[in-house]
Amino acid sequence: MNKAYIYPLSARYKEGGHNPYLENFMDSISSDFEFVNRYTPSSSGVFNIVNYILSVKYVFFHWPEDIPERKFGLIQTIGFFILIPILKLRKIKIIYIVHNKISHTNKRYLVKKNISKTLIRQSFLIITHSKEGVSFINSLAKRNKSIFCFPHPVDNEKVFMKTPKEIDILIWGNIAPYKGVHRFLEVLQQRGKDTDWNIVIAGKVSSKSYFDQLKTFNLKNLKILNEFLDNSRLNDLISKSKIVLFPYHKKSILSSGAFARTIVFPVEIIGPDCGAFLDFSYLNNVNTFQDESLILDLVEEKLFSNTKIEHEKLAEIAKKYSWKSFGEAFISEVLPN
Repeated sequence: MNKAYIYPLSARYKEGGHNPYLENFMDSISSDFEFVNRYTPSSSGVFNIVNYILSVKYVFFHWPEDIPERKFGLIQTIGFFILIPILKLRKIKIIYIVHNKISHTNKRYLVKKNISKTLIRQSFLIITHSKEGVSFINSLAKRNKSIFCFPHPVDNEKVFMKTPKEIDILIWGNIAPYKGVHRFLEVLQQRGKDTDWNIVIAGKVSSKSYFDQLKTFNLKNLKILNEFLDNSRLNDLISKSKIVLFPYHKKSILSSGAFARTIVFPVEIIGPDCGAFLDFSYLNNVNTFQDESLILDLVEEKLFSNTKIEHEKLAEIAKKYSWKSFGEAFISEVLPN
């Protein structure tokens, strides 16, 4: 069994309450990797890695570009740049999972970019969930890197059947400014296109100020569910929607857990022409936009179209890109026989 450390696991969460992605990630490779900090999350950030530096063979970094904005961000960042050469000296293999091209906020942008660049150059292996991620990694690496590219695993291997539609447009997930929800609502209001459209925004809004901003839009049939949704509720909302919209700004996006969660449903999906959205745009029901100004026209077109959903292809994707398949492929890549 290979002992490994996974970052970040915060002490603010109880067991089972971490980011679902991290839980699925650890479960998928648990046959060959023991995550030494899985049940002892810490509030000391990157400094907690030092406690395990004599016992682990691998360190997995997820979202390290956000370190400068975490608690004691400046100190954490300094600690990060001291830690990397120590890990290299100890011959500990660094595995960097590149979720985004850059952090979703511009605060301390250059520092964040330097963190990503450093890890790309110092990692033993880099994981990305989109073809664009490969290009991004190669643009920052000084030499050829070992890159494992696998689409964001699908949470549910079940393909949902078509149900009667009650929601015209659903936007769901962690509702944060970088996802462009406010920009979409602003254009919608300016163009007066909301008269007959039932729009639902579902998911915990990132801050009270952003929630207050969203509530300022005077749209007739807009419903905002500012709450965490369980799987059953979420499945019901997606199934009843004609369109699931991801009005993201493509500057930072490479992959999306919400998109991977939605792809097994027989609904129209609209997202930016980048990363995972572009990779799966060969599907009849996955539609991409080059510019945010084109979203509304694309939404209007798809609301009144009758796209044939290719259930066989969705079933193939659900099986081929499951968490089980990810784990098997990853272990084969990292631990060849």
